[in-house]
Amino acid sequence: MNTKQLENTIISYKLNNISIRRFSLIEPALDITSDFNLKNLNLAFNLSYAILKEQNIFQTQLTVVNNYMLNNRIIKLIELALVCDFEIKNLSSFIQMANEKFILPDDLLTTLVGITYSTARGIIFSKTQGSFLNQFILPVIDSKALIQSTMNKNM
Repeated sequence: MNTKQLENTIISYKLNNISIRRFSLIEPALDITSDFNLKNLNLAFNLSYAILKEQNIFQTQLTVVNNYMLNNRIIKLIELALVCDFEIKNLSSFIQMANEKFILPDDLLTTLVGITYSTARGIIFSKTQGSFLNQFILPVIDSKALIQSTMNKNM
């Protein structure tokens, strides 16, 4: 189990399960690869969470989509829907619930989202081996920015 220290409190957690709920890859044809324009490649994310309080499980759900714009058409090249289950010892003592929403310590949430995103990067890199799309590795991003952009969309 990993630990995270927050204001004199140690939180123990581990990545308990990784589940690929959906993966699709459309290998681009010559109409895209012959004149590929990186500016037409769009990366989108959707991030959500779930809590299984009785089992001390905090779940992150991340969807990553790579779209390409060609002749005013959006072509979905890659889609990954990933779920990561984190077991957090004494989860109920670290989480605050209010009106179907929760508050988790910021540093812990940032860490768990970072692990989830890094897992997605590795899965996409692995599953695109031998593909034209393998050269477009997901960028390294700030987990806080991913969390914030998701919160802004859901407000």
